[in-house]
Parts: sequence; C-alpha cells; structure tokens
Amino acid sequence: MRISVSSYIRRTDGLLWTPYMSTCLDDLATSGTPGDVALVYVIKIRRVLDKAPYSPSNSQISATETPFDFVAAVLQTELDKLATEAPYPVESPGITRHLTYASFAISEFALAQPSPDPQHLYTIYEALKSYFDAFFSLQPSAYLGFTLVELYQTMHAALSLRKLSSHLTTRMHDKQRVEKLASWYQQVSRNLKDASMYPGAKRDGRAAVFDKLASMLESFPWERSEGLGRQDDNELNIDGAMSEVFLSEEWLGIADQFGWTF
Repeated sequence: MRISVSSYIRRTDGLLWTPYMSTCLDDLATSGTPGDVALVYVIKIRRVLDKAPYSPSNSQISATETPFDFVAAVLQTELDKLATEAPYPVESPGITRHLTYASFAISEFALAQPSPDPQHLYTIYEALKSYFDAFFSLQPSAYLGFTLVELYQTMHAALSLRKLSSHLTTRMHDKQRVEKLASWYQQVSRNLKDASMYPGAKRDGRAAVFDKLASMLESFPWERSEGLGRQDDNELNIDGAMSEVFLSEEWLGIADQFGWTF
C-alpha cells in the first residue's frame, strides 16, 4: 500500500515491468469482464504516467537533452491512442477521471518552472477543467467508492489549482480563468465535506477521512473575493503536503481498517 501511494508522490522508482505482466494484461483485456477491462486501462495509463517528467528537480531527464514539452507531447499522443483502443470502457467515469488526470500530470512540469510558457499554462488549465468536469459529474456520495489513488488524484489536482492560479495571475492577469480555478477549489472542499455527512460514511467511519481531506483544503484558504491567485501559492509544496497525509501512519492505518484498495 505504501509503495503504491509513494509512486504517485514520486518517492519510489517507476513500476518494473516484465513480459509476464504484459501477458496478464492481455488475458484480462479479453476476459469480457468490465472490471478486468477497466483495470487494464488504469494500469496502461499508469505506465504512461511513469514516463512523465513531473518536475525538473525530480526528473532524470535532462532539460538540455529532451525538452519537457516534447516529452509531454509524446506522452499525450500515447494517451490519445490509448483512449481510442477497443474495447475502451467509455461508459466508465472512473477511466475518464484517470485519463484526464493523466493529461494534467504529464503537463504539470510547467508549474515548476519560474517562467512557464503561457501555452503550457493553458494546456494545464484545459486538462484540469476536463478532470473536474468528470469529478463534479458525480454526487459526493459516489466518493465513498473511490480508491486511495483516486482520492490522491483529486487532492493533487485541487492543490495544483492554486499553483496554476498564481502563474495565471502574475504572468497572464487572466482574471476569468483564475476565478474559475477558485470556484473549482471551493467546490471540491464542499463536496468532500458533503461526502463526510452521508450515512454510509458515518456508519463505517469514513466520514473522518473525507472531513480530513476537506480540512486539508480549508487550511489553505482561498476566497474568490481575494481575487486572483496569490504569489505564495507558487511556492506551495504539493508533494510535501500530500506526503504528510497519504504516507502518515494515521492515514495508512485508516486505509488498512477499511481495506481500501488502489
């Protein structure tokens, strides 16, 4: 469990792939079981993400050898191809969230740059918009069925709204988009709080989990009346904040208690 979460927070190496694993994926893809097919696509998406230069400080790819925007474009092509493969489970909202999150993650490198290309910032904006369109299409009660990875993706994307807003404010003065980012951030917080109030969450104790996640977002207050993103948000250590929650003994104990999977 710790290894799976660590891989998302970039604390471990990418997944070591073997030919046998490819054979297993092929078998699952032809099983005819929707859950198996969905699992195949989640794994394939994750393999694409393992190649992403998340940030210059963590990447082993030298910027002088391979520009990050070139790598992101190649990986986006892989995702686009994956999305057209049959039998793609288009009816699965979970797959849609994984794909749209991946599109954001492979372009995230721009947020770590001091002076990112404006086009890269707009690419991130559109990717986050697609992700949250899929996320907000669900009722908060549906979050109770999320895996830990899906919860991580939601929190990572939400905190990234703040960093993007800082860039769009200081470099682009794009008030309209920044206000959208603020509204998404606040809605995520409200929805997580709402999820903690559902009888099912209260009955099995998961209410504390969603309340904790909502409180994490609330600890970085962002009022639309403040207007635009703040310069401080550009320095927000998202990996550090996520590690404190998702790799803590308290959190992993909660995950074990509920038998939460990835």
